[in-house]
Amino acid sequence: MRSIDRCIYKELVGPLLISLTVLTFIVFTREFGRFAEILIRKSAEPATILQVCLALLPSILIFTIPISFLIGTLIAFSRLSSDSEIIALRACGISMFRLLSPVLKIGLVVFVLTVAMTFYLLPRGNRQLRELQYSIGIRPVINDIRPRVFNESISNIVLYVEEIQYQRGLWSGVFVVDNSVPNEQRIILARYGRIVPQPESGRFQFHFDQGTSYKVDMQDFTKDDLSRFESLEMVVETADETPPQTLPLKTREKGTFDLLKQRGSTPQEQRRTWVELNSRLALPLSTFAFAFLGLGLGVNTRRGGRAYGFIIGILIAFTYYILFVTGSNFAKDTAVPVWLGVWGSNLLLYGAGLLALRFMNTDSPWMRAVTDNRMLLGGLEALHQGYTELRRIIARKRARNNTAVSSLRVGFLKVIDLYLIKEFLKYFALALIVSVALFDVFTLFELMDDIIRNHISLWLVLDYFWFLLPHILTLVVPMTVLIATLVNFGMLDRTNQVTSLKASGVSVYRLAVPILLTAALVSSFLFVMQDYVLPFANQKQDNLRNIIKGRPVRTFFHPERPWTFGQKHRLYNYVRFDSTRKIFAQLSIYDLDISANYLNSKIFASRAVWDPAKKIWVLHQGFIRNFNDPAHGLTRFEEMQLKLPEEPSYFVKEVKESTKMKYLELKNYIQTLQLSGFDVEELRVELYKKISFPVVSIIMAMIGVPFAFSMGRKGALYGLAVSILIGIIYWGTFGVFEVMGASGMLAPVLAAWAPNLLFGIGGLYLLFTIRT
Repeated sequence: MRSIDRCIYKELVGPLLISLTVLTFIVFTREFGRFAEILIRKSAEPATILQVCLALLPSILIFTIPISFLIGTLIAFSRLSSDSEIIALRACGISMFRLLSPVLKIGLVVFVLTVAMTFYLLPRGNRQLRELQYSIGIRPVINDIRPRVFNESISNIVLYVEEIQYQRGLWSGVFVVDNSVPNEQRIILARYGRIVPQPESGRFQFHFDQGTSYKVDMQDFTKDDLSRFESLEMVVETADETPPQTLPLKTREKGTFDLLKQRGSTPQEQRRTWVELNSRLALPLSTFAFAFLGLGLGVNTRRGGRAYGFIIGILIAFTYYILFVTGSNFAKDTAVPVWLGVWGSNLLLYGAGLLALRFMNTDSPWMRAVTDNRMLLGGLEALHQGYTELRRIIARKRARNNTAVSSLRVGFLKVIDLYLIKEFLKYFALALIVSVALFDVFTLFELMDDIIRNHISLWLVLDYFWFLLPHILTLVVPMTVLIATLVNFGMLDRTNQVTSLKASGVSVYRLAVPILLTAALVSSFLFVMQDYVLPFANQKQDNLRNIIKGRPVRTFFHPERPWTFGQKHRLYNYVRFDSTRKIFAQLSIYDLDISANYLNSKIFASRAVWDPAKKIWVLHQGFIRNFNDPAHGLTRFEEMQLKLPEEPSYFVKEVKESTKMKYLELKNYIQTLQLSGFDVEELRVELYKKISFPVVSIIMAMIGVPFAFSMGRKGALYGLAVSILIGIIYWGTFGVFEVMGASGMLAPVLAAWAPNLLFGIGGLYLLFTIRT
């Protein structure tokens, strides 16, 4: 019996660890870009990124560890069942309940790990994450200053910098507007500038060298003062000066023993504390129910093996955690009793698990319906039958008219090509379903509190996930292409089909052709979806997310930009611009030279109206201030006509994120912003990425083919492990290059295409060095 236990350990532990790696990686995929940005642009040390990852990890592992245990159990026993080893064990008189012993031993280890996560590591990670967010929260204000763009992240401060030397933390060509003093505005032009942080007090100060300071009374614009300086200091207050150590801990940040001692002062706090304590115990206890379900369903699997176990595991876990999170949130809001809200999903899970154990030795109809997965493969089989019927029709036509039919022949579409494409699409569909489901699950967990608190309807939530789907597909499709390629050829090699084809004179390169062509079609699909579907879908899902979060729906049409650069060193500032009537309120036009850190003149008008007939601006009740002629520096006017190249349309811009624009729309938008003096390096990277990113699917297929044949006969799970390793390296590289391009460290086209070039060259090298 010990040999049987060791066999089960071997079958279960491998899929468990690989599933844990896959699930955790998919969740972390969303964070790679943010981590690279913090590392490069915000000058955070790699140790800080590691601390953030470690702080986030417990909140992910409390879900992925039990899910991986369920998937590992299902995969192990599905494989044993599909290879008739379960039948052999039954023939030897071994009860299926005896197989539960090694599963429960592994489940006990999973239970202990999950308890450690929920009772100790999770609250500790939540506290550490808040402290890290505070420490990094000062740095974004300091370091998230981009060149050639108006930075307004600091309260009452508008900052514009011509050039940033990231290594030295030095600015060149600085323009600052300070509105921190009531009824006073101060404009500073400096040759150099830098920040001196004071993180202990939550403050920092600007230090400027060689510049001009201009002060103006906002109630009387004629009362102004211009002075030169060699050195100037300006203290800046941050939005939040309260260190997290001095704030009371939230319920999810308190240790378990602290929650037991301090239940809360109000009935609502006591109820939330009680829900939190029950949740920390209910999640780990689901492990044993997963053990029962995994064994009961796995031993009755008739077809599909490991792939079937993976899908069923995801579906079961998906259902359980939705019920658990929904019930817990209802319990917090007193909608249902605590025991029902928190433990209801566990009770249902244990009931299903015990039923699966009860009928695993019998041939019950409901067990056959659950474990017979032919419906999952029915769609692909129907597709194959459709191809077969199409070939028969073509063959009949060819027999009647060889000349007419010869033009319909497609040389590479042989039987083996259709077979390879069918197998590839099968694994591609399975991997895609699992990846999308995982994204949806964790997104739902993230939004569930807001859904309950803001009373969001089910249909609105479904609409949100529907419009979120294109965004998820653009992220996961390249990875699923890699997984499908590795698993497909790995399984063919393991079952000696590749050896048979080689013996028949079919080259490995010939086998790779249909997969590479299919990957090219997938890349084309991604490009079309990214350019025509994704912009609209992103805008819709962004608006729906704001509704779920209880925020007002955003509009991307901004007719007002208080600070705007024109041509020839002109800078416009205004309180309001009526784009319908084409009227400015309190318009200021500055003639300045940032490179020389000097202000030449200022034109102010209480009102400016566009005259469409003469194509000029008519300014009312204002003055002209010439700083180069102090004796005759101030000239008042009641009305003045001014010919400027900037017409009203120049000040009306539709401001969208790059993900909400088509390729040509983004290209034109970049040209417009460039004329207005805005930094467009990051947008250029996004523009080139709209073409480079869909090509990733082809690159993944090129890498996957040689890796699949180099793995030998190690099977599908090793293909998943290799896919994750390659994905981690690729997405990390892509994120780093993207941020380097946005920060001006690399040319935008190189930043967008360098990862594809590096991995493409590597894939070609591996492809041409494999034994054919």
